[in-house]
Amino acid sequence: MSQPLETAAERAAAFIGFACDEGVRRNQGRQGAKEAPAAVKAALARLPWHLPEGAAAYDAGDVVCVDGHLEQSQAELGIAIARLLQHNMAPIVIGGGHETAYGHYLGVREALGTDARLGISTSMPISTCGRMMTGRHPGRCFGKYWIKTIK
Repeated sequence: MSQPLETAAERAAAFIGFACDEGVRRNQGRQGAKEAPAAVKAALARLPWHLPEGAAAYDAGDVVCVDGHLEQSQAELGIAIARLLQHNMAPIVIGGGHETAYGHYLGVREALGTDARLGISTSMPISTCGRMMTGRHPGRCFGKYWIKTIK
């Protein structure tokens, strides 16, 4: 996302890849999500696009996790998402696992400001928060958010 952006049409979406298996690897899951951005974008490129008037779709590039530096990749994803939101584009993250949620949160928080209230809905009961920060748990990224918010 080093290219200059112009503020998008009223209804715009941007696909941003998150080429990362590190979160899945840390949770001992099945890896392969890092291949998703290229595969999904290639499949989408072959489809006919009949968007309504005033709507647009963009390819915002990829964030690539290098040498297992997940936290750096999440921060980069957050920067990219904030930039898209500031240019009136709805980000659609392709690839990665649950760890994309934290990067997405960072971007939304940056775009809206620290005083904005955010509602976060998860598919797990809130009682699992204490277990999320230790060991293998698919909701570890959500635990990061809750712990940072509480502090």
